[in-house]
Amino acid sequence: MKYTLAFLIIAFILVSCGSQHKLTPTNNNNDGDQTLEDLSFGTDSTFEVMTWNLKEFPFNGSTTVETVKEIITALDVDVIALQEIDSSSDFNALKNSLPGWNGYRSNSASYNINLAFLYKEESVVLNENIHEILNDFEDSERPFPRPPLMLNLTWNSIPIIIIDNHLKCCGDGIIQNDEWDEEHRRLDACQLLHDYIDENYPLDNVIVLGDLNDLLTDSPSSNVFEVFLEDESNFLFTDMGIALGSSANWSWGNGSAQFDHILISNELFDEFDNSASKIETIQIDDYMQFGWQEYQDNVSDHLPVALKLKFN
Repeated sequence: MKYTLAFLIIAFILVSCGSQHKLTPTNNNNDGDQTLEDLSFGTDSTFEVMTWNLKEFPFNGSTTVETVKEIITALDVDVIALQEIDSSSDFNALKNSLPGWNGYRSNSASYNINLAFLYKEESVVLNENIHEILNDFEDSERPFPRPPLMLNLTWNSIPIIIIDNHLKCCGDGIIQNDEWDEEHRRLDACQLLHDYIDENYPLDNVIVLGDLNDLLTDSPSSNVFEVFLEDESNFLFTDMGIALGSSANWSWGNGSAQFDHILISNELFDEFDNSASKIETIQIDDYMQFGWQEYQDNVSDHLPVALKLKFN
Protein backbone atom coordinates (compact mmCIF):
# COMPACT_ATOMS: atom_id res chain seq x y z
CA MET A 1 0.00 0.00 0.00
CA LYS A 2 2.89 2.31 0.83
CA TYR A 3 4.43 1.79 -2.63
CA THR A 4 1.10 2.32 -4.35
CA LEU A 5 0.56 5.65 -2.58
CA ALA A 6 4.09 6.81 -3.42
CA PHE A 7 3.58 5.88 -7.05
CA LEU A 8 0.35 7.88 -7.20
CA ILE A 9 2.02 10.94 -5.66
CA ILE A 10 4.92 10.80 -8.15
CA ALA A 11 2.54 10.30 -11.06
CA PHE A 12 0.48 13.30 -9.96
CA ILE A 13 3.61 15.49 -9.79
CA LEU A 14 4.76 14.37 -13.25
CA VAL A 15 1.40 15.04 -14.82
CA SER A 16 1.15 18.44 -13.15
CA CYS A 17 4.62 19.48 -14.33
CA GLY A 18 4.06 18.16 -17.82
CA SER A 19 0.81 20.04 -18.20
CA GLN A 20 2.69 23.34 -17.93
CA HIS A 21 4.06 22.73 -21.44
CA LYS A 22 0.77 21.90 -23.09
CA LEU A 23 -1.33 24.29 -25.15
CA THR A 24 -4.19 25.83 -23.22
CA PRO A 25 -7.19 27.62 -24.70
CA THR A 26 -6.73 31.39 -24.86
CA ASN A 27 -9.04 34.20 -23.91
CA ASN A 28 -8.93 35.80 -27.35
CA ASN A 29 -11.96 36.46 -29.55
CA ASN A 30 -12.50 32.76 -30.21
CA ASP A 31 -15.38 31.72 -27.97
CA GLY A 32 -14.90 28.10 -28.90
CA ASP A 33 -17.32 28.15 -31.81
CA GLN A 34 -15.17 29.91 -34.45
CA THR A 35 -12.94 27.78 -36.66
CA LEU A 36 -10.78 28.42 -39.70
CA GLU A 37 -13.82 27.70 -41.88
CA ASP A 38 -15.40 30.89 -40.49
CA LEU A 39 -12.66 33.10 -41.95
CA SER A 40 -13.74 35.27 -44.89
CA PHE A 41 -12.44 38.18 -46.94
CA GLY A 42 -12.86 37.85 -50.71
CA THR A 43 -15.96 38.59 -52.79
CA ASP A 44 -16.84 38.08 -56.46
CA SER A 45 -17.14 41.82 -57.10
CA THR A 46 -13.79 42.91 -55.64
CA PHE A 47 -10.12 42.20 -56.33
CA GLU A 48 -8.14 40.95 -53.36
CA VAL A 49 -4.41 40.57 -52.89
CA MET A 50 -2.74 39.33 -49.72
CA THR A 51 0.86 39.29 -48.48
CA TRP A 52 1.90 36.49 -46.14
CA ASN A 53 5.28 35.51 -44.73
CA LEU A 54 4.96 31.79 -44.02
CA LYS A 55 8.16 31.43 -41.96
CA GLU A 56 10.31 28.69 -43.48
CA PHE A 57 7.29 27.01 -45.05
CA PRO A 58 6.32 24.42 -44.06
CA PHE A 59 7.40 25.27 -40.51
CA ASN A 60 5.61 22.27 -39.01
CA GLY A 61 5.51 19.92 -41.98
CA SER A 62 2.22 18.52 -43.22
CA THR A 63 0.33 20.24 -40.39
CA THR A 64 1.41 23.60 -41.80
CA VAL A 65 0.47 22.63 -45.36
CA GLU A 66 -3.00 21.47 -44.33
CA THR A 67 -3.64 24.50 -42.09
CA VAL A 68 -2.54 26.97 -44.77
CA LYS A 69 -4.79 25.20 -47.27
CA GLU A 70 -7.78 25.64 -44.92
CA ILE A 71 -7.01 29.32 -44.42
CA ILE A 72 -6.61 30.07 -48.14
CA THR A 73 -9.81 28.22 -49.01
CA ALA A 74 -11.77 30.18 -46.41
CA LEU A 75 -10.37 33.64 -47.24
CA ASP A 76 -11.05 33.20 -50.97
CA VAL A 77 -8.80 36.03 -52.19
CA ASP A 78 -7.62 36.36 -55.80
CA VAL A 79 -3.84 36.59 -55.35
CA ILE A 80 -1.46 35.72 -52.51
CA ALA A 81 2.13 36.97 -52.42
CA LEU A 82 4.19 34.66 -50.23
CA GLN A 83 7.58 34.93 -48.56
CA GLU A 84 9.89 32.35 -46.94
CA ILE A 85 8.74 29.40 -49.03
CA ASP A 86 11.48 26.94 -48.13
CA SER A 87 10.30 23.72 -49.78
CA SER A 88 9.46 23.52 -53.47
CA SER A 89 7.80 20.13 -53.09
CA ASP A 90 5.58 21.29 -50.22
CA PHE A 91 4.66 24.46 -52.11
CA ASN A 92 3.60 22.30 -55.06
CA ALA A 93 1.66 20.04 -52.70
CA LEU A 94 -0.17 23.08 -51.32
CA LYS A 95 -0.86 24.45 -54.80
CA ASN A 96 -2.15 21.09 -56.05
CA SER A 97 -4.42 20.73 -53.02
CA LEU A 98 -6.24 23.96 -53.90
CA PRO A 99 -8.72 23.28 -56.75
CA GLY A 100 -8.75 26.12 -59.27
CA TRP A 101 -5.49 27.63 -58.03
CA ASN A 102 -2.09 27.91 -59.69
CA GLY A 103 1.20 29.43 -58.62
CA TYR A 104 4.90 29.92 -59.00
CA ARG A 105 7.86 29.78 -56.60
CA SER A 106 11.22 31.37 -57.38
CA ASN A 107 14.11 28.94 -57.19
CA SER A 108 17.36 30.74 -56.54
CA ALA A 109 20.40 28.65 -55.69
CA SER A 110 21.78 31.35 -53.40
CA TYR A 111 18.98 31.15 -50.80
CA ASN A 112 16.17 28.81 -49.90
CA ILE A 113 13.43 30.96 -48.35
CA ASN A 114 11.99 31.97 -51.70
CA LEU A 115 9.21 34.24 -52.86
CA ALA A 116 6.06 32.80 -54.46
CA PHE A 117 2.63 33.63 -55.81
CA LEU A 118 -0.64 31.75 -55.65
CA TYR A 119 -3.60 32.91 -57.75
CA LYS A 120 -7.13 31.81 -58.66
CA GLU A 121 -7.24 30.80 -62.31
CA GLU A 122 -10.95 31.56 -62.69
CA SER A 123 -10.44 35.25 -61.92
CA VAL A 124 -6.80 35.94 -62.84
CA VAL A 125 -5.25 35.80 -66.32
CA LEU A 126 -1.47 36.07 -66.61
CA ASN A 127 -0.21 38.60 -69.16
CA GLU A 128 3.31 37.15 -69.01
CA ASN A 129 5.20 34.54 -67.02
CA ILE A 130 5.84 35.33 -63.38
CA HIS A 131 9.48 36.37 -63.13
CA GLU A 132 12.14 38.04 -60.97
CA ILE A 133 13.10 41.66 -61.57
CA LEU A 134 16.01 43.91 -60.54
CA ASN A 135 18.43 40.99 -60.49
CA ASP A 136 20.38 41.81 -63.64
CA PHE A 137 22.99 44.22 -62.31
CA GLU A 138 26.24 43.76 -60.42
CA ASP A 139 25.86 43.38 -56.67
CA SER A 140 22.05 43.19 -56.91
CA GLU A 141 21.99 40.94 -53.83
CA ARG A 142 23.05 43.85 -51.64
CA PRO A 143 19.71 45.73 -51.86
CA PHE A 144 17.75 42.56 -52.73
CA PRO A 145 18.90 39.39 -50.95
CA ARG A 146 15.82 37.93 -52.66
CA PRO A 147 15.01 39.52 -56.05
CA PRO A 148 11.48 40.94 -56.28
CA LEU A 149 8.97 38.66 -57.98
CA MET A 150 6.53 40.21 -60.47
CA LEU A 151 3.05 39.08 -61.44
CA ASN A 152 1.52 40.87 -64.45
CA LEU A 153 -2.17 39.96 -64.57
CA THR A 154 -5.60 40.90 -65.80
CA TRP A 155 -8.65 40.74 -63.53
CA ASN A 156 -12.08 41.54 -64.98
CA SER A 157 -10.37 43.14 -68.01
CA ILE A 158 -8.29 45.33 -65.65
CA PRO A 159 -4.48 45.01 -65.90
CA ILE A 160 -2.59 44.99 -62.59
CA ILE A 161 1.13 44.71 -61.79
CA ILE A 162 2.00 43.08 -58.44
CA ILE A 163 5.57 43.04 -57.09
CA ASP A 164 6.33 40.69 -54.19
CA ASN A 165 9.28 41.46 -51.88
CA HIS A 166 11.13 40.22 -48.84
CA LEU A 167 13.64 42.93 -47.95
CA LYS A 168 16.74 42.52 -45.80
CA CYS A 169 15.92 42.02 -42.14
CA CYS A 170 17.34 43.40 -38.92
CA GLY A 171 19.44 46.44 -38.06
CA ASP A 172 19.51 49.06 -35.32
CA GLY A 173 16.82 51.40 -36.64
CA ILE A 174 19.36 53.92 -37.96
CA ILE A 175 20.37 54.36 -41.60
CA GLN A 176 24.16 54.20 -41.39
CA ASN A 177 26.61 55.62 -43.93
CA ASP A 178 27.53 52.07 -44.92
CA GLU A 179 26.13 50.38 -48.01
CA TRP A 180 25.99 47.02 -46.16
CA ASP A 181 24.06 48.45 -43.23
CA GLU A 182 20.69 46.66 -43.09
CA GLU A 183 18.63 49.85 -43.16
CA HIS A 184 20.78 51.25 -45.97
CA ARG A 185 20.12 48.10 -48.01
CA ARG A 186 16.35 48.48 -47.52
CA LEU A 187 16.59 52.18 -48.37
CA ASP A 188 18.39 51.38 -51.63
CA ALA A 189 15.89 48.62 -52.43
CA CYS A 190 12.99 51.08 -52.08
CA GLN A 191 14.74 53.61 -54.30
CA LEU A 192 15.30 50.97 -56.97
CA LEU A 193 11.68 49.82 -56.80
CA HIS A 194 10.44 53.41 -57.04
CA ASP A 195 12.59 54.13 -60.07
CA TYR A 196 11.71 50.80 -61.72
CA ILE A 197 7.99 51.56 -61.51
CA ASP A 198 8.46 55.14 -62.71
CA GLU A 199 10.46 54.00 -65.72
CA ASN A 200 8.49 50.91 -66.72
CA TYR A 201 4.91 51.28 -65.44
CA PRO A 202 4.23 55.02 -64.99
CA LEU A 203 0.54 54.74 -65.95
CA ASP A 204 -0.27 51.22 -64.71
CA ASN A 205 -2.12 49.85 -61.71
CA VAL A 206 0.85 48.82 -59.54
CA ILE A 207 0.87 47.09 -56.15
CA VAL A 208 4.13 46.59 -54.22
CA LEU A 209 3.85 44.37 -51.18
CA GLY A 210 5.59 41.88 -48.93
CA ASP A 211 7.58 41.50 -45.74
CA LEU A 212 9.46 44.80 -46.01
CA ASN A 213 11.07 44.40 -42.57
CA ASP A 214 10.80 48.00 -41.43
CA LEU A 215 8.39 50.53 -39.94
CA LEU A 216 6.36 53.08 -41.88
CA THR A 217 6.26 55.31 -38.80
CA ASP A 218 10.00 56.02 -38.41
CA SER A 219 11.12 59.64 -38.60
CA PRO A 220 12.09 60.81 -42.12
CA SER A 221 15.81 60.69 -41.36
CA SER A 222 15.63 56.99 -40.47
CA ASN A 223 12.71 55.91 -42.65
CA VAL A 224 13.72 53.51 -45.43
CA PHE A 225 10.39 54.14 -47.21
CA GLU A 226 10.86 57.91 -47.49
CA VAL A 227 11.20 57.81 -51.29
CA PHE A 228 7.60 56.53 -51.47
CA LEU A 229 6.24 58.55 -48.54
CA GLU A 230 7.47 61.87 -49.90
CA ASP A 231 6.06 61.02 -53.36
CA GLU A 232 2.53 61.09 -51.97
CA SER A 233 0.93 62.15 -55.24
CA ASN A 234 2.06 58.89 -56.85
CA PHE A 235 2.22 56.28 -54.06
CA LEU A 236 0.27 55.33 -50.95
CA PHE A 237 0.86 52.73 -48.23
CA THR A 238 -2.62 51.32 -47.74
CA ASP A 239 -1.69 49.90 -44.33
CA MET A 240 -0.51 53.23 -42.88
CA GLY A 241 -3.65 53.32 -40.74
CA ILE A 242 -2.76 49.92 -39.33
CA ALA A 243 0.80 51.07 -38.62
CA LEU A 244 -0.47 54.16 -36.79
CA GLY A 245 -3.16 52.25 -34.93
CA SER A 246 -3.37 49.68 -32.16
CA SER A 247 -0.56 47.14 -31.91
CA ALA A 248 -3.28 44.47 -31.71
CA ASN A 249 -3.58 44.82 -35.50
CA TRP A 250 0.15 44.67 -36.31
CA SER A 251 1.18 41.75 -38.46
CA TRP A 252 4.39 40.45 -36.91
CA GLY A 253 5.16 38.80 -33.60
CA ASN A 254 1.74 38.90 -31.94
CA GLY A 255 1.53 42.68 -32.14
CA SER A 256 5.25 43.44 -31.97
CA ALA A 257 5.54 45.40 -35.24
CA GLN A 258 3.87 46.18 -38.57
CA PHE A 259 6.42 44.87 -41.10
CA ASP A 260 4.08 43.56 -43.84
CA HIS A 261 3.02 46.39 -46.15
CA ILE A 262 0.93 46.97 -49.27
CA LEU A 263 1.79 49.99 -51.43
CA ILE A 264 -0.31 51.17 -54.38
CA SER A 265 0.33 53.58 -57.25
CA ASN A 266 -1.91 56.60 -57.79
CA GLU A 267 -3.86 54.80 -60.53
CA LEU A 268 -5.51 52.86 -57.69
CA PHE A 269 -6.17 55.73 -55.27
CA ASP A 270 -9.82 56.13 -56.32
CA GLU A 271 -10.43 52.41 -55.98
CA PHE A 272 -8.91 52.37 -52.50
CA ASP A 273 -11.15 55.30 -51.52
CA ASN A 274 -14.23 53.28 -52.45
CA SER A 275 -16.33 52.39 -49.39
CA ALA A 276 -16.28 48.71 -50.39
CA SER A 277 -12.46 48.62 -50.37
CA LYS A 278 -10.49 47.78 -47.24
CA ILE A 279 -7.08 46.84 -45.84
CA GLU A 280 -6.87 44.40 -42.97
CA THR A 281 -4.50 42.29 -40.92
CA ILE A 282 -6.26 38.93 -40.91
CA GLN A 283 -6.40 37.79 -37.28
CA ILE A 284 -6.22 34.08 -38.02
CA ASP A 285 -5.20 33.24 -34.47
CA ASP A 286 -8.65 34.38 -33.29
CA TYR A 287 -10.08 31.42 -35.23
CA MET A 288 -7.80 28.81 -33.67
CA GLN A 289 -8.60 27.05 -30.41
CA PHE A 290 -5.25 27.83 -28.81
CA GLY A 291 -4.81 31.29 -30.28
CA TRP A 292 -1.46 32.82 -31.14
CA GLN A 293 0.55 29.96 -29.66
CA GLU A 294 -1.10 27.45 -31.98
CA TYR A 295 -0.76 29.77 -34.97
CA GLN A 296 2.93 30.42 -34.30
CA ASP A 297 3.69 26.74 -33.73
CA ASN A 298 1.93 25.54 -36.86
CA VAL A 299 1.87 28.39 -39.38
CA SER A 300 4.05 31.48 -38.97
CA ASP A 301 5.11 34.43 -36.83
CA HIS A 302 3.50 36.80 -39.36
CA LEU A 303 -0.21 37.31 -39.87
CA PRO A 304 -1.30 38.00 -43.46
CA VAL A 305 -2.25 41.50 -44.56
CA ALA A 306 -4.94 41.66 -47.24
CA LEU A 307 -6.17 44.44 -49.54
CA LYS A 308 -9.63 44.46 -51.11
CA LEU A 309 -10.25 46.86 -54.00
CA LYS A 310 -13.64 47.76 -55.46
CA PHE A 311 -13.05 49.13 -58.95
CA ASN A 312 -15.16 52.12 -59.95
